[in-house]
Amino acid sequence: MAVDFKQLLAKPVDDVKRPPAPPAGTYYATIGAFKFQESPWTNNETGDKDAQVRYTLRNIEPGEDILAIPDSLEGIDLTKRQFFADLPLSGGNEWVTKTFLEALGIATSGRGWGELCPEALNHSVMFDVTHRLNKTDPAAPPFTDVRNLRKRPE
Repeated sequence: MAVDFKQLLAKPVDDVKRPPAPPAGTYYATIGAFKFQESPWTNNETGDKDAQVRYTLRNIEPGEDILAIPDSLEGIDLTKRQFFADLPLSGGNEWVTKTFLEALGIATSGRGWGELCPEALNHSVMFDVTHRLNKTDPAAPPFTDVRNLRKRPE
């Protein structure tokens, strides 16, 4: 069925609300996509923007720490969520990405980022979600950040 854009574009957005943030803690996912991009931040040492790979994390599952808190996921549908993990490819911290890829079992010797980064697709990973205050609206749900992306233990 095709999208009825005429109806959709005329619909008032008064009831559109930002969904609640998932609780801080451990999550599991699958790397579903990637893209190369420029970092949004300027490197203080060089004045340039560094390169990074952005991995899209899908098929989100809560970790044991989240599941141990009753009702912590009430009103949160993780099947509709995806997270993003940005890993450095330049600027001095690219060792983080190399270490991550090696932990996934990807051989890195003699290979470049263009060949290596796609090989992370479909790997199972775990990561931590942290919360960051919305400074423009402290009453709004916090922003969520992905930290400590790593291989999911078998």
